[in-house]
Amino acid sequence: MSMPTPKPPVAIGAAAVVSLVAFSVAALADSVLISTLAVVVGAGLVVWLVRSASAQSAGAGSLAVFGVPVLMLGIGTTVVAAVSDGVDTTTSWNAGSDETTAAVQVIDDPDGLLAKVLDRADTIAPHGSESILSITFRDQYTDLDVLDQRSGMSVGSSYRDGEWDDRQPQAEHTPVTFSRAELTGFDLAAVQTKAEAAVHTLGLDAMDSHPADGLRISRQFRQDRMLVADFTVAMSNHVEVDMSGRVADTLDAGSFDTMLASAKRAMAANGIDPARRNVGELQFKSLDETSSSISATTVQSSGGVAIDFDAGPKRSVVLVPGQFAEVEAAKTWMAVDEDTFALQSVTQSVLDGIRVDAMRRFNVAAYNKPRVGVRIGHAPGADDGEGATITIRIGPSSLDAAAVYSMTGEYLRDGTW
Repeated sequence: MSMPTPKPPVAIGAAAVVSLVAFSVAALADSVLISTLAVVVGAGLVVWLVRSASAQSAGAGSLAVFGVPVLMLGIGTTVVAAVSDGVDTTTSWNAGSDETTAAVQVIDDPDGLLAKVLDRADTIAPHGSESILSITFRDQYTDLDVLDQRSGMSVGSSYRDGEWDDRQPQAEHTPVTFSRAELTGFDLAAVQTKAEAAVHTLGLDAMDSHPADGLRISRQFRQDRMLVADFTVAMSNHVEVDMSGRVADTLDAGSFDTMLASAKRAMAANGIDPARRNVGELQFKSLDETSSSISATTVQSSGGVAIDFDAGPKRSVVLVPGQFAEVEAAKTWMAVDEDTFALQSVTQSVLDGIRVDAMRRFNVAAYNKPRVGVRIGHAPGADDGEGATITIRIGPSSLDAAAVYSMTGEYLRDGTW
């Protein structure tokens, strides 16, 4: 028994529906087989329906021939676009993070790739794995730089798409190296997980992720020449992990609520007594880029805490959130004066009260509450002999919301200068 022939209007309508369904399934299906079946079956039904309409009415056939493709492309593409908007079809190195927090670069088989890079070091220079300058992992490639101990030149190689590409030797002005042996026991996969957790603690914005983000293993250009795995996040922020897998203990140095505790902890870790009268100045700027420091300081761009000492075993301690403390040794000319104070004498409750008063005094919006700059010590523009005071600025410098307070929290005067 033959299949009943539908009337022309029914045939045209059915052809339109079948073409829309087939088009949508083919476009959205994850499987090539399903997409192919949708095209073949859909095309066969549409052709049969159009021919059926044409056999009964020439006008209906013409309408089907021209109308069905228009409907399929017009309405079909709209349906596909609407469905696709709700599906994230992109893949990036920070997949797996939430929508508001940036992520570190995720390396597939990180320890296997690291072993391959170390072996390559011995290929581009004799015993190259004993004099590595840096190893850098980025989204699309891996870079290796080695000091050639025969010439003192830097030789490098890049790994991309399974191929190595060596670079021409270059003069090396900072020959600070490390060896394969120093990476013994270094678990890069575990370190990635720890760095990811640190980024979430810092609360960095995922919208600020940058192609330059990645991981660099090298010695830091500071006094201790510490060997670290340095994760760059959102282009200008860093999370450092040492070769034992320890994340820098400075994640709380960029928040007004915790910076004082972070500073006291760093002092104690470096043999500096917070209860002793030894601090000449402390400057703090919150991690939020819209906050402003009171005056020029080493943390005015990065955020964090900078402490200068008038006495003790160290000249300064700088805490940048996510990075290991940078500590400078004491100088012979250091001396206590009338502005020197003990950090233990400053309490978080006093700082909290000062912020509340300043926000009320300058009518600062609540969203500026975390955007704070603090300077404890000699206030800019103050007369000699005034002693240590606390200067606070809330929000960007354009608000002019700054005031000077006593060490116990009493308002003294306007802090703009």
